Amino acid sequence: MGKNTFFSLPKEHRPLKNRLNIVLTSNPQLYEVDNIKEHSNVLFTNNNNIHQVILKNRSKYCETYTFLTSDFKIFFIGGKTIYEQYIPLCDTVWVTQIKCDYNCDLFIDYDYLTKFTVEFYKEDDELKIVEYTRI
Repeated sequence: MGKNTFFSLPKEHRPLKNRLNIVLTSNPQLYEVDNIKEHSNVLFTNNNNIHQVILKNRSKYCETYTFLTSDFKIFFIGGKTIYEQYIPLCDTVWVTQIKCDYNCDLFIDYDYLTKFTVEFYKEDDELKIVEYTRI
């Protein structure tokens, strides 16, 4: 996730539990001395290919982060720049569309149907969740 997404999480839910929280930022050193660093499941980095490094060194990351299992998956959870950069690399994309207006100022305009097919969707009064899988 991007730095802004990380810091937009409510403090009591940050970092997300039982997973390695990888936060992409242009200045990871700014957060090494922050209180966040005390959490053993947060990694601040400016390496845009960190997902490849982790997948190539799966066993090392499982040893370092004991909550990871050998078949762990990598999820990209935002924000906009992260989505734009990594959606083309994904085999599966879960999109949640919130039906209420929250006066948001960032929107993602991506034509999923050119690269993905709809695998599943669920909808209720508040939101719609769609799973897209690569064609």
